[in-house]
Amino acid sequence: MIADFRNAFVLETAGKFWAWKRIEGFYSISNGLTLEDDYDAIHPKAIEFAYKKDWVKKGETFSFRKAFSDSFLLFSASVG
Repeated sequence: MIADFRNAFVLETAGKFWAWKRIEGFYSISNGLTLEDDYDAIHPKAIEFAYKKDWVKKGETFSFRKAFSDSFLLFSASVG
C-alpha cells in the first residue's frame, strides 16, 4: 500500500508483473494477492502471459489474484 494524506494505492506484484488500484475510503491488505479484475492498471503483458501459461481458461474473466497466486494458497483460502 502506498499512501499520503490525499491518495492511497494498492500495488501488487508477481515477478515482473504488477497491478494497481486507487483506494477510496478504507481498504485492507494481506500476505497474498487481492486484486481480481478491479485494478486501475495492469502490466501491459500480464493478461497475455497468464493466458499463454493456461493460468486463465478461455471464457473466464481475468483475475490478477487467481492467475498469479500460488494454487496452494488459493485452495487453502477456498476451504478455510
